[in-house]
Amino acid sequence: MVNQVSFRLESLPDLQALAAELERRGSRGVAGDHANAWSYYAPDPDGNLLELFVDAPWYVAQPKFVPFDLSLPAEEIVRRTEARIADDPTKRPVAEWRKELAETLAKAEARRA
Repeated sequence: MVNQVSFRLESLPDLQALAAELERRGSRGVAGDHANAWSYYAPDPDGNLLELFVDAPWYVAQPKFVPFDLSLPAEEIVRRTEARIADDPTKRPVAEWRKELAETLAKAEARRA
């Protein structure tokens, strides 16, 4: 059983355009702000759950999910998310988090070797 199929998009405007097109064609989904990504969840014609998402520029520990208005200007969505997580102690630039993760994985691999 597959819980969902996820598709990463290039930008928040791309996510907004594709979600709007799906809704124009009759799909009803929900937009979710995970703080480290913005997503739109909707069923495909066969009832399978699809997730369309775009990464945010920062890492924030999960799980987090807040419904949000995908019709707002992209800059406003980013501003609201950043304000909501301003005091989150796990927030940091995603590039920094990826570097730390790569170092941690490399150390773990070296210990196994």
